[in-house]
Amino acid sequence: MNANERLESLQQRYQSNFAGHPRISRSLTLLNEMIAEAQALLGEASAPLSASIEAELALYRAEAAAISEAQSRGEVIAEAHHAAAMAEQVFARYRRHFAGQDRRTRDLGILAEMIEDLEALDGQLKGADDPRIKETLGHIERYLDLFRRERQAIAQLRIEGPLSEQSALLAQLANGQLYIYRDHFAGAARLSRRPARLSRVILELEAILERMRALASQGFHSDAHRANIELLTERRGAYLKELDLIREAKAASTFEGLVNALGEAANALFEGYREGFAGQSRQSRDLARLDVICEGLYLLARQMDDLDRLREDKINHQNLQIVLDHLRLYGKEREAIIAAQRPQDG
Repeated sequence: MNANERLESLQQRYQSNFAGHPRISRSLTLLNEMIAEAQALLGEASAPLSASIEAELALYRAEAAAISEAQSRGEVIAEAHHAAAMAEQVFARYRRHFAGQDRRTRDLGILAEMIEDLEALDGQLKGADDPRIKETLGHIERYLDLFRRERQAIAQLRIEGPLSEQSALLAQLANGQLYIYRDHFAGAARLSRRPARLSRVILELEAILERMRALASQGFHSDAHRANIELLTERRGAYLKELDLIREAKAASTFEGLVNALGEAANALFEGYREGFAGQSRQSRDLARLDVICEGLYLLARQMDDLDRLREDKINHQNLQIVLDHLRLYGKEREAIIAAQRPQDG
């Protein structure tokens, strides 16, 4: 590579590994290697390129100092920053599943999960004397208020309108749960699946079935409505059996087996992103496919985080940080795709 290409490579590595990521989780070893590479490049580069290399060096050195300071503040602050990083992914999950979309069609199960996750993270962060943590706590409070109001508004909208419209909406909501199973459970290794997510799908199906039967008791009858009740009853039974099998597989596994299964599942999602998005035109990308990848990674991150709290394990901890890094990068790419596909004025 020539000097320009080597500088571009350094800049890309910085953007991927440091820009926008929590400093407390960054690798000083990697950044110091990049500083050494930049110093070597500065000694070889021509005058026109030297100013750009010196600017990169100044950035890397300042970032190294900031990372060192962040990582010197102790284990309690480190854990609080990790909880803040998990909270950011709950916020991102809301943007994927709810922001700007028809309230009636939104998944109350996911909303309930997000409320539970933020309430738990709020408890973990309370008392940490750190400006970023206090800022995150403020965000959590605002999002929790939003989520709770959204839950009430969604529930109210679902019981409004003619019975035929309610029936059609319930069928759409049921399809949403079937798609979750298709995207995140069907054909997947049971060791890497999150039981709590499937349990929530089953609860949502039960709630939908209850509403469907209530419409029938109110006098609404149609062949499609009856067929939907039969299908969901069958699916609920199948999902209950699958939930038992997932729990049995996890109970029979070793800790190392669980770590490996989660890591392999994450690698498969990374490969899916590379095949479907890396180097492709953003204007033609399928945003729904990216959302499935991000949701899958979030579910893996939640399980890795649970294991991280259960036992200290270097491989699992590294895997968790890698998944969170990719989620942040994919979140940026998602925003870029939305911007690229937005209709242009004129």
